[in-house]
Amino acid sequence: MIKILAASVFWTMYMYTSYVELELTDNAACPVMLTFQNEDIHVEGETEFELELGGYVVGVFIDVNADEDVNEVLGIWPDRLYVTPPEGMIAVPDQILVQEGEKDSVEICHAMF
Repeated sequence: MIKILAASVFWTMYMYTSYVELELTDNAACPVMLTFQNEDIHVEGETEFELELGGYVVGVFIDVNADEDVNEVLGIWPDRLYVTPPEGMIAVPDQILVQEGEKDSVEICHAMF
């Protein structure tokens, strides 16, 4: 039996690869983790898609070069990733601002209310 442990979307340019990956965790309260590795390959615009894994469907919206004031001198701007969790769940946090060359994650947890 094959068990799929991650679902991913990749963008590659030259030797750089950005990706968004959805992974199952061992944490019963927060069974899913979404990770965004941001490399300096996106130029401008917005990207929207869904990732599905283990019955969890997570919406992703990326605002490329979201905060143009951050590194205007260098011409390198971070991208902001917004997360729409499955019904009955929450994203912690629901958005992240990721600098070029860095990685950050969002936990997808069961709502406790």
